[in-house]
Amino acid sequence: MSEIIFISSNIVVAVMCAAVSVWMITRAYIGRVGKVRLIDDVVMSPRVWMGAAFLLSLALHCVSMTSVCHGGRLEIYPTQTLTLLYMAYVVFTMFSAFTMGRNHYKRLSLWVQLLQLPVVLLFVNLLMTASGNYRPLFSIGELAEFRVAAPLVFYGRVIFITLLFVMWVFCVALNIEAALHSSSVTALGKDDAERKLIKWERILMTSWNVLLLLKLLTLTISHYLLYFAFDILIIGVLCVSAYCYYRLSGYVVSRHGDGYAFQQIEQRVEQLLELEHGGITPWGIHVDENPFYKQGNPVLEDIACAIDADREKLSAYVHQHLHTSVVSWSSELRLRRCAVLIRDGDRQVKDIALTCGYNDLATFSRAFKRLYGVSPSEYRKKESK
Repeated sequence: MSEIIFISSNIVVAVMCAAVSVWMITRAYIGRVGKVRLIDDVVMSPRVWMGAAFLLSLALHCVSMTSVCHGGRLEIYPTQTLTLLYMAYVVFTMFSAFTMGRNHYKRLSLWVQLLQLPVVLLFVNLLMTASGNYRPLFSIGELAEFRVAAPLVFYGRVIFITLLFVMWVFCVALNIEAALHSSSVTALGKDDAERKLIKWERILMTSWNVLLLLKLLTLTISHYLLYFAFDILIIGVLCVSAYCYYRLSGYVVSRHGDGYAFQQIEQRVEQLLELEHGGITPWGIHVDENPFYKQGNPVLEDIACAIDADREKLSAYVHQHLHTSVVSWSSELRLRRCAVLIRDGDRQVKDIALTCGYNDLATFSRAFKRLYGVSPSEYRKKESK
């Protein structure tokens, strides 16, 4: 009975992992923002492919778990199952590192370095099984017996376990380094919804990390109940992960929507206007010279770069949302900023005009009067009363 429950629970986990991975890919291809698919988004695409690959490799590991039962006994240190679990952990490591700001997944040499050992081990396992020389291990004591009865099996197992352990440690180190890197990266320029999603994603990455490492330890213990408990935990974390992915994909859709983009443009432009002499923006962009205060008419590309916005979105905001031109829009913003400085400070009007990009005081006064109906000096007197 225990053996049937053990096999069934592993099959259930495998099917759920495969189903979630297919759902992730399907949602990414079907989900659209205008004419753009979510799979083409720089945030979603790596998450979709690596997340789906991780779940599929974990499903393959769970299927292989059904082979560790031998007449009511559970095999420990099963070479095939250990290898497949390690391969799933490699994919997870790349996935986790990406969510924390590391693009290790782009390094083909690192993939080769991490996966060449398990590929060789799987091939050796296949040869040993096909030749009838593979022997299941049910206790550590049996491994000592293999040294005399089957030295090839003994030394092969020792070398296998040692090499795999070293590679696991290396992957754990990559995860730790990525976590340390993410803790040093600020959340500047991110809204509350994005910060919340990032927090939940990192909690999930940590949970998966702990589960996979503990799963490795369970393969050294021959106990049905322990395996069954871990399968329940994996199902729980898998469901939460699917919900988190659903929320993230929904957020990406809203982020690409005009309403969200225009709101962010307005907020960042207002903050950018306060940087009279350039500097670091609140969203982490270094601005040598504020594009609004440059001599002459500002360039749309420079403003988009300064506020870290898509040029097409900024153009749509100015021309279609505000129904004006870049020159008129930027001129009004500069004049409104000048009005604030004139009203709230005691700086000379000429100094304020120069700071905001006006070389000629007369030109500035005429433009200011067209917008406010009074000259800058009259405006100051009026507002100071």
